[in-house]
Amino acid sequence: MSLVTNARLARAKYQAVRRVIGNEDQIVDCFVRTAYMSAYCNRFSRPRQDVVGIDIKISEILRRIRIAIITAVKDNCYGESDDEEVCISGVMDMTDEELITTLIHEALHYICYTDRGYGYNCMCTRDEHHAMYLFGRDIQEYPTCVSCIETTDCDC
Repeated sequence: MSLVTNARLARAKYQAVRRVIGNEDQIVDCFVRTAYMSAYCNRFSRPRQDVVGIDIKISEILRRIRIAIITAVKDNCYGESDDEEVCISGVMDMTDEELITTLIHEALHYICYTDRGYGYNCMCTRDEHHAMYLFGRDIQEYPTCVSCIETTDCDC
């Protein structure tokens, strides 16, 4: 484990892009399943309308990985992102695997838009994290209810 340098970040970007390209279908499947599950299995907020459209931007994932930068982030965070850029912590020790998975994790935010009958909106953070949870594991082994994942940062 060591601090992230520009050279390590460049190598990690290459590996992260390769993983995303090699798993495009699985990423899409995880986000689609989560979008349809969250329409009727959400005990933490009001029931939502069924999904009538989904737009997943794989090219946006690749763009966000390629433009990731090293910067200061919140305490005890490996990285953070907004709808434009991915920021990786320059002060946290990370293995190469942690760096690659952090890049992918942060790039997967803000790439899925769902239409529930009132226009396309970005998928909420809780649902994004559930899709990432599925992406990291065999999809068939896990529950079909989004509310089974305990998070409190939903912005629905």
